[in-house]
Amino acid sequence: MASSTGRRTVASDLMGIVLCGPGNNLGPLARQENMPKALLPIGNRPLIEAPLQMLEDAGITTVFLLCLGGWHESALNTWVKSSCKSSSRPLVVATSEEDDLAGSADALRFLLRHDKYRARLNAQSTMSCVIVSCDARCDVPLYKILDSHRESGTHLTSVCYDPRNGPDPSAKKRDGGSLLAYAKDVDVSDAKAVPGHPRHPRLLLAEALADIDDDQLQLRTSMLWQYGKLEVSTTLRQLHLYICSRTILDVIEREDAISRFDADFVTLACKAQTQPALRKRYSLPEDILCSMYLVNTTGARLLSKPAAHGRVVVQRDTQSQFQHGCMRVNTIRAYAEAQKDVLKHSSQDPRVPITFIVAERSTVGQDCLAAVETFGETNIQEVLADGSVVTPAGAAPTGSVDEKSTVKRSCLGFGVRIGKGCKITGCTFMDGVTVLDGAKLENSIVCAGAVVGERASLKDCIVGGRHRVPDRIDKKGEELFEGGEISLQ
Repeated sequence: MASSTGRRTVASDLMGIVLCGPGNNLGPLARQENMPKALLPIGNRPLIEAPLQMLEDAGITTVFLLCLGGWHESALNTWVKSSCKSSSRPLVVATSEEDDLAGSADALRFLLRHDKYRARLNAQSTMSCVIVSCDARCDVPLYKILDSHRESGTHLTSVCYDPRNGPDPSAKKRDGGSLLAYAKDVDVSDAKAVPGHPRHPRLLLAEALADIDDDQLQLRTSMLWQYGKLEVSTTLRQLHLYICSRTILDVIEREDAISRFDADFVTLACKAQTQPALRKRYSLPEDILCSMYLVNTTGARLLSKPAAHGRVVVQRDTQSQFQHGCMRVNTIRAYAEAQKDVLKHSSQDPRVPITFIVAERSTVGQDCLAAVETFGETNIQEVLADGSVVTPAGAAPTGSVDEKSTVKRSCLGFGVRIGKGCKITGCTFMDGVTVLDGAKLENSIVCAGAVVGERASLKDCIVGGRHRVPDRIDKKGEELFEGGEISLQ
């Protein structure tokens, strides 16, 4: 049972593994000149805080952070030691630096086989595991999902959601869309359906859209006869939040051919439910069950009206206004959307602290958000490794805006300095950004330690960490970073 505060007691039968990938889809945001994906600021707090808080609220105290070696490991260790607010004090586990192309299952196998952690994991041989990506954000309490997993007796539960926007099919492929087939025991499209009901849908097929021929969808006859009626959707997406039994981890540890947890293992486990040959080949339990926890979107349509095709009901894509807080921040577009959400709903008070100095004839709107502290290692000279700040003469400790400048709908990191006569609208400035006099920026992201030159004009641009944008430059829809320039159009 949950406590009166909504939190669980210590969950000694669970451990958490947070996957801190390289962030290849985030461009300059996750380059070494800036910071690892896990530490990217959302509302001036690191991305990884959300999944760690989710695990802590569920009472999970054994937590591993899986990341690449080298600078990723160094930055995460620095953050854990100096700025991590989680009571669990997660352990950073890094694969070798050569594993840039390794999948999530490869990283899990590295942890499970490593001599340093084997004894600790074997001592917890009966533990179930929560595997979550560092970019997953979900406001459904984790203990509700865990209750559903336990009560339904499944080996693997995948959390799925209906995204807030309905991009075209090509965008879904680029953004990691999935084709999901499931047998539905309750009407999860009903807003009154109770999340966490033990009869949530049985997940029978999970395929990446990019791996499927546009003109063909193959379903086994045995699956259709066994379940009678299937729901098939290209709208729903996997959140990359999984609850699995220790039996599942044993398969991952044993099978080197499984590289990616989502695309390889989840697909395999779903198929194995109706294919005895697969169960025998991979030594999977004969009674293996996979379920889908579908996040309930209050007051929103999850799926469009079904179109019947024999024994299969095909759910067409539809645009829906997403009401529940659930998304993945794994693309530049998703990062920008997450920042907008925080700007709308942040409870920080005041939103612009008094230590952020605004000149008398300048305006920083109440739709902005300014940092009150820094976190981790940001590769900025003004913010030292121990968290202390070297403040330039005349600048405020947490940031400043000079005369005749306006800032609207923007998120301002620690140590941001904006010069005279600047116009900033809908932007994200990470720690230590400097904008010189007369610059104009709109809907742009400026990474840590970057400098925007005098009278520069940027619209829909991304400026990489520590990059110097030349004076009087005029750019639209481009990525600007050290050693390169890429058009986003």
